[in-house]
Amino acid sequence: MKNDKTQVSVARPMDTIVVKRRSRLRIVRGVGVGQEVDLEGRPVNAGRSDDADLILDDPAASRRHFVVKAAPGGHVLMDLGSTNGTQVNHTPVLECRLTNGDIITVGETDVAFYEMADLDVPRKEQ
Repeated sequence: MKNDKTQVSVARPMDTIVVKRRSRLRIVRGVGVGQEVDLEGRPVNAGRSDDADLILDDPAASRRHFVVKAAPGGHVLMDLGSTNGTQVNHTPVLECRLTNGDIITVGETDVAFYEMADLDVPRKEQ
């Protein structure tokens, strides 16, 4: 038998939630463990050079080894013509899109790419 009762629900305005993603690189193996750099707003250069944003103190690293740049929908790593190459998740790469948890390897140094999300719910004034 069909139910002829109609339910009416009242819609109420939803709070706006602002989600901000932050992306970072952190050395997780090798010299400099714990060193990290924020990727927001600018390309980040990694290598042995003292003026690199992320200094890789590894004999297999070139002075300018790789760069990570913002791209639509995320970040892209590009090898800068390094002598010994760059690996992402144990695969040699010249260029690749990074995803949360990827491990970038240069010689005996591992660098983790990770993303975090901050949630902000504006408070209503009473």
